[in-house]
Amino acid sequence: MSVYKNEDDVIEALKRAWKDYNPYTKVNLASYKADEHFEKWFKTGIPQLMQPEVDIITCEERGRKVNGHEVKYLRMTDKGINYSYYEGLGEALALLKFGFDRVALVHAFDGKVPKEQSEFYAKNMASLLKKLQLPIDYRYYRVEEAPAGKLLSSEPFFDTQAPTSNPFIYEEDSKKVLAIIRSSLRIPTPP
Repeated sequence: MSVYKNEDDVIEALKRAWKDYNPYTKVNLASYKADEHFEKWFKTGIPQLMQPEVDIITCEERGRKVNGHEVKYLRMTDKGINYSYYEGLGEALALLKFGFDRVALVHAFDGKVPKEQSEFYAKNMASLLKKLQLPIDYRYYRVEEAPAGKLLSSEPFFDTQAPTSNPFIYEEDSKKVLAIIRSSLRIPTPP
């Protein structure tokens, strides 16, 4: 049996661990009824940039930096790990278009996954991101049972920063999407 029931439980655990970064979880931009903004700003009623859902949004420097995180919970099944090492990469790439200052892919491995296997996955993902120079941070956590209950450390076992910054943060469409996010979540706009 897995330490956490599902990915949503891992996201909630990360929200508690990252409380100093004012986290917002499971943000689906389509639920904020931004259609009027799309008609006005993008000259279309079709909200093309509303997907994917953002698992966690964090704020740094009093809202000056807004970051998006894609979270995947990797568990064991009868046949091995239930995901590929590159799971979540597509969603993380799509988050770049939202204009976040930083985007991170977070893999949380259940404690039942052998440590060697989770480290193999993490090293392969980090290598892929680095060699392709993708502007995505990568964090790898292990989720273990502890005497006091479930434990998800606030510090990752593996943490790499992207070699480059998000190339979309200066594009007009991305700035507009980030403005919708700030407005919808009431994140202060920096002076």
